[in-house]
Formats: sequence, C-alpha cells, structure tokens
Amino acid sequence: MPMDKQFTLKSKPKRNTPNHIEEDVESILQALRNLDPEVGAVILDVDPNMNFIKMSIACQYLKIKTDCLFIIGATEEVVNIDEFSLFGPCIFNELIVKNSERNAFTVGKPGVYVKDVINKIHLITPQRTLMIGDIRYVEAPDLERPKRSSVSYQWLAQDVQLGTKCGFQTLFVLSGLDKLEDATNELYMPNYYINTLGDLLPLL
Repeated sequence: MPMDKQFTLKSKPKRNTPNHIEEDVESILQALRNLDPEVGAVILDVDPNMNFIKMSIACQYLKIKTDCLFIIGATEEVVNIDEFSLFGPCIFNELIVKNSERNAFTVGKPGVYVKDVINKIHLITPQRTLMIGDIRYVEAPDLERPKRSSVSYQWLAQDVQLGTKCGFQTLFVLSGLDKLEDATNELYMPNYYINTLGDLLPLL
C-alpha cells in the first residue's frame, strides 16, 4: 500500500467510559497512583472490556498491597462462540500473574475449590461422583471446522483434570472439539467416554 495513501479513522476512543484515560504518560501515572485503599481483592474472570489500564491497575494493587487477595475464575485459553474464536481469560490472567509476581487462588476449573463448595451444600462421595463435560463448537453454514491445535485440549485440561484431582469419575463426551486420541496425558485420561450426552439417558 502506498505510504501517501490517506486513511480515515473509523472509530475513536469513547470518553467518559469506565477505565478510559488520555493516551499520555501523565494520565497513566495518575491512574496508577490513584488507588482505592479499601480494595481488598483483585478478581479476574471473563471480561470483554479488559484493557491495558485495567490490567496495569490490577498489578499495582497486587504489588503494593501484600494482603490483597488474588482470585482467578475462568481459565480458558480460547472461547468459541458460533464461528468466532475469541481470546480466553487465560491470556490476561497469565500476564497479570507474571507482572505482579503473585500466585493466584483459582476457583475455576481445574482448581479443586469447587469440590469444597459442593461438599458444603451436598455431602458427596468422590468415587461415586461423575464429572461430565466437553467443548462445544457450533458450526456456522459454509464454514469449515477450525483446524485443531493445542488450544483444542481445553476440555481435557480442565474438566478431566479437575475430576482426577478431586477423585471423581470422569466422562468424556465426544461431541466437542477434543478427540479420544487427545487423552494421552495421565491427568487428562477419562474413565469413560460416550459419543453424545444423550447416550447417557438410558443408563439413568
């Protein structure tokens, strides 16, 4: 493209929106120094509005306040919605963990905290508890199924690993992106597998 070609700016940053700052060093420094002393936790989960200043402020709280809790919810690398493959929260989580030099408490899969929560409501026997899950890809018309890569191992790396860590039985449903041959790691090895969740109904 010729360098003398004119460009038109299609969108401008929206002012007066949460976490909007002017794009200059002084504004960035002011945002990082103007921390709320009452903040006691940084919680990361799915956030479509995650941006540079949000992540930087989160890191500042974690660095300055040693008693500030650091909690992570969702850990997916990729979120598949219809024909779109979106950034998962794991991308942002890892950056904040690295920059803040703080270890996070994971309440989402494959963290085992969920087992403690369930036990407080329903006393369960791990050996008689079945963990079921898959990654469901909804194909759009005239679109090819996406090429499988390392990110397609999310289900095995989350649900099966969670079930294994908690001592649950694990059921791998083959209706998602992952394939049975993906289950080569001992942590990700399911106890059972079925083609679709509907195949389980006659057994209930």
